[in-house]
Amino acid sequence: YGKALSGSDVQQMEGLEGKEFDEETEKLLGLEDIESALEQIDTVADDDLRTDETRDGDAARDVDLAKQEAATREADRDIELEAESERPSD
Repeated sequence: YGKALSGSDVQQMEGLEGKEFDEETEKLLGLEDIESALEQIDTVADDDLRTDETRDGDAARDVDLAKQEAATREADRDIELEAESERPSD
């Protein structure tokens, strides 16, 4: 029992070989349905990935816009302060 689970015997053991099913057996096992389900899962996963990438892109764009708006407000404030300092005092 233990020999089969550890040591060099495990490395020397042959692995299982995959076998192909004929069309009738695949149909009986429902393998076509499984393949179809896996394709649908892949499609949904791809859509989710694209949604995540879009969301990340939107977030980065929003951060850039916020930085630009802050820089514009700061520049406008600097212009106002400069204009105030150039006005003659009463």
